[in-house]
Amino acid sequence: MYKKVDAEFFYENFLTWLFKTFNEDDISFRNSLIEKLNLKEGDRVLVTGCGLGDDIQCILPKIGADGELFAQDISDVMVAATARRLNETDIGSVDRKNIYLSVSNASMLPYHGGKVVIGDEGVAPWLRENEYGKMAICNNRLWALEPPLSLLPDIAANVNLTWVLGNCFYVIDFEIANSMPFMDIDLPHKGIRGGSMRKRYFGQLEGIEPEIKAQLIAAASAKGLSVSALLEQVISASLDEQ
Repeated sequence: MYKKVDAEFFYENFLTWLFKTFNEDDISFRNSLIEKLNLKEGDRVLVTGCGLGDDIQCILPKIGADGELFAQDISDVMVAATARRLNETDIGSVDRKNIYLSVSNASMLPYHGGKVVIGDEGVAPWLRENEYGKMAICNNRLWALEPPLSLLPDIAANVNLTWVLGNCFYVIDFEIANSMPFMDIDLPHKGIRGGSMRKRYFGQLEGIEPEIKAQLIAAASAKGLSVSALLEQVISASLDEQ
């Protein structure tokens, strides 16, 4: 569709149909998603898959005159349409020099993460096996796709997944943290098993006979130790004797 001469007409027609189908106001819907970015004046924003630039026109008033907006699409037809529409529209106080459009592949962009909001077709899982969901997927096979949560970066934080537009589209929003979540892997466990997350993961030993395991648990309990602590004592003593 993006390569056709009349791609702009067909894409806009699709969007009109989409919002009417789910009885949603186009601008109100876009603003509700953009609110997830918590934008303020002077922010820098990247829009991937800009389409006809509708999101851009909702973002510009929020970032103000000092903000910068980068927008791309893999279709040169869409980027050209976005540029033309921006030229025909009052964009308020934003300096047009602070708007950067490009034809590019969204998976190969040289930008660092920040606050991220993505969305696409995907019927909610609890609806897929009834006629409502089947009807939606029959209309557009893309609506059978799962939210790509497994593709989020390891340092994604504050991740939220919601469904919108009749629960036929998903929205994922998250932040890029500076590191993995904190987890104290050395905090000792209380109880007969004992150990810590580090010991239970990195210090796993080979299996033993169930009867010996039962004796070990009994011996640890009698000594007032955890199994982990008794094992360390016994193994250390045995190694020292060698």
